Order: sequence, then C-alpha cells, then structure tokens
Amino acid sequence: MSARATDRRRLVAAIDQGTTSTRCILFDHDGQPVASHQLEHAQLTPRPGWVEHDPDEIIEAVRTCVGAALREAGVDARALAAVGVSNQRETTVVWDRRTGRPAYNAIVWQDTRTADAVARLAGTGDDGIDRFRATTGLPISTYSSALKLRWILDRLEAESTGTEPANLLFGTIDTFLIWHLTGGPAGGVHVTDVTNASRTMLMDLERLEWDPSILAELGIPAAMLPEIRGSSEIYGTGVGDLAGVPIAGDLGDQQAALFGQTCFGAGQVKCTYGTGCFMLMHTGEQPVRSTHGLITTVAARLGGPETAATYALEGSVAVAGSLIQWLRDQLGIIEDAAEVEALARSVPDSGDVVFVPAFSGLFAPHWRPDARGVIAGLTRYATRAHIARAALEATAYQVYDLGVAMVADLGAELPGELRVDGGMTRNELLMQVQADILGSAVVAPPITEITALGAAYAAGLAVGFWSSLDELRSMDRAAHRWEPRMGDAERAAGIARWHKGVARTLDWVE
Repeated sequence: MSARATDRRRLVAAIDQGTTSTRCILFDHDGQPVASHQLEHAQLTPRPGWVEHDPDEIIEAVRTCVGAALREAGVDARALAAVGVSNQRETTVVWDRRTGRPAYNAIVWQDTRTADAVARLAGTGDDGIDRFRATTGLPISTYSSALKLRWILDRLEAESTGTEPANLLFGTIDTFLIWHLTGGPAGGVHVTDVTNASRTMLMDLERLEWDPSILAELGIPAAMLPEIRGSSEIYGTGVGDLAGVPIAGDLGDQQAALFGQTCFGAGQVKCTYGTGCFMLMHTGEQPVRSTHGLITTVAARLGGPETAATYALEGSVAVAGSLIQWLRDQLGIIEDAAEVEALARSVPDSGDVVFVPAFSGLFAPHWRPDARGVIAGLTRYATRAHIARAALEATAYQVYDLGVAMVADLGAELPGELRVDGGMTRNELLMQVQADILGSAVVAPPITEITALGAAYAAGLAVGFWSSLDELRSMDRAAHRWEPRMGDAERAAGIARWHKGVARTLDWVE
C-alpha cells in the first residue's frame, strides 16, 4: 500500500495500555498526534504485595478511548490505515474463549505473590534463579508471566470453577486486547508478538517459539498459549469502532518506546520514565547474555518468521512514577503529582535523605525480592521537601545503576547521551538530576508518549503507511536537552550514599 493509496486512510491509531491508564492516540503521516483520549483504571491490592487489574474494565476503557479519539478527530474507522497496540508487559490474563470473560483478575507485573514459587523453582537446580536464563534471557522472578499463570491455574483448580481447562486462553494484555478487538468469541485472533512472548519466561529467545520443556516443568498446557507473531504484521481486522481496520502492530511498551525513539541499530539506548523505569540498549541481531543482572529480550521482529529478530539488553526498575503517586495517595505530602517538582525545588538538595522505593523488592540489577522500601538519613532537619527531592533522586540513581550494569555487560561505555521519554520527562528537575548523576547528556523528543508512537510506527510499516525505517528516522527530532552540571566529587558522594541506602533494604523479608 503506497502513501498515495492511504490518502483516504490518513491516520494510524495507537492503543497504549499501561499499568495505570489506557490511551488511544491518532497519528498523522508526520508522526504528529492528532487526537487522543485517556482513562485511568483501578489498582486492586487485595493483600500486601498483590497487584491486580480488572480485564473487563481495561477492554471497556480501550473501546471508550478509541471512540473518543475518533470523535475528537472528527473521523471514523475509514480514516485509519492501521491500529498498533503497546501494552504493560508480563501482566497475565486467563479468560474463557466462549464468553471472553476473565477467569481471574489480571495479575500485574509488579505483583509478588509468586515469591515462594520462585524460591522453590530456583532451588531445584544448580543455577538458582538463572536456571532458564540461557533459554529465555530471564531470571526466575515474580516479574515474568509464567508463575503468575501457574498461580491462576492452581487457583482455578482449587476452586473447582467448572470452567473446562480446554476453554481457557492465556495472554499478556496485548493478546487479550487483540483477541477482543478482532471479534472476541466470534472469531477473535489469539496472538502475541515476539517482544511480549519474550517476557513470559516461556519462550526460547533464539528459536522464538514456546519452550516445551519449561511448559512441561510448570504444567502449562501449550493449547492455551497464543501464536507468536512478528511485531509489525497484519494479525486480523477490527470490529466495532475499528471495523475493517488492520490490527497490524504489537509491541511490549518498552520495546515500543525503543522503536518510537527510532533506536533501530546496535548501541542505541533509551530510558522510559513511567510507573516503573526501563532502560533498553539495542544489541542488533544477536542476543547479549547478561552476567550483571540485566535481562536479554527481543527488541522487535518486523514481519514473519523469515525476518530476523533484533535484541536488546534491558534494566527494569519497579517503582518510579508510582513513587510520586505514593507520596500523594499514601503519604499525603502532595495533593497532585505535578506538585512534586516545585516542592523538591524548594530545597537545594535532599539533606542527606535517601529514599529507596523497594516496595516490591528490587528489580534489575539486584533481583532481591526480599528487599523492602527504606527512607534513610533522616534528621530533624529533614522536611517533606527533602523527602520529595529524595524520591525524584531515587529514580535517577536507579537508572544510574542500570547504566553501570550495561557497561559491565558490554565492556564498553554507553553513548554520550541517553534518549528519554515517558510522563516523568516533563519534570525538568528530575531530568537535570538524571544528567548530573549519569555525567552525560539527557535528550527528549517533542512527544512524551513515545510508546504509543512506536506502536503506530510498527502498524504503519506493516501496511505501507510508512515505507521504511529510514523514513521513520528522518522524522526523528530532539526537543529538549539537559547537560550535566554536577562536579565529580559531589556525584561520587551521592552515589555512595545511595548504595548505603540500597544495602539497608535487603533481607527484610525472610
């Protein structure tokens, strides 16, 4: 389909389903947003360490956002060339293929209920949590989907719900959405892409297929798993407000951000600041096996099995933007998340306060589920402003630790600048602190929600709306740049203080 053939279909829709909200954004051929709509959804925390979402609420939010974005743009499905999906990864859904109703709430990537299962599984081999790393690129942890799925299946068996196992389907959020958007019980397509499949701990990272030995060990029926497809190809056509529109892009949110940043080649690095914080380095067509606590993951595959996949090294931080929400909702020191920058700016530094937000343990590069959050270094001098500043610094220091691990894995320095995106990049103080702590420039594009743009790019490429990666590169722009201002001695002292705080979070949970 040439660009001329898409004149009538002049927009691409991106559905970005995140941890705390869902949005639909319509992009034009220049990659500029034309219309958007966003809705938050409930965060369900029935027990300490448990985090769930209602899949029914999520799919209804998707439908509402799509309809509202189309109305805002004054168009209908006939204006859309394609739809791309990006999604919170690892979050696990099981539903009944006959009705589309979830068998249990979605278990979110942050959830730690499978910690005991992690310990048991890691304890049955000499390699501990790295038992499956050579195959999947992942450590055994509460993070990936596999043990969440096993937990749901055990729960359903114990409750004797009457649902026949043969009628159950599994998917990460992308799979659940695409199935519903293409018809649901009436012929919905049951697929995922290589990036999302790579986060389940069930896929062979090089063969890009479900691994039968891991499925057998965990007792997961292969029949309930989706077909693994490329990240940019037509999976099916939409129904409802998306009637007849190709659903043609599917990327896990962080890979979508890497793609939206036009990081298509080895050595390029981006960091997304959202609910969590995720730093990815593109490593080309060969996976790099981490020995310093990072994850080896798929970056994308643009097309079918005949197309080579590309890979990335990733460091994942569980708590970033959600820490600001915690300051608002649990601690009550701000009334709106936007207030945190002004509050933190009201003091020149954190007053030696260190805040390590290990609410769900520590993710990369530590992988310590026994850790819990700590605010250290408190004196009577400390105020809520110092705590707010320490909270912002926590994100920047966690990203610093990821960068150190990447350098160790690659045996080479990172590029001279870090490309950043996500809602937290609107916080000028945080971005300056990040540049100071890294000792290198931080660069942001004009669009903060680059994840949605990446999903749009993938879908548009699949239908010819955009012709090539080179065309997408030509559209890339840098809108903001922060240069480091901090001296070496001050930087080193802050990093040492941060690592003291990290040490105090460990061994909290037996």
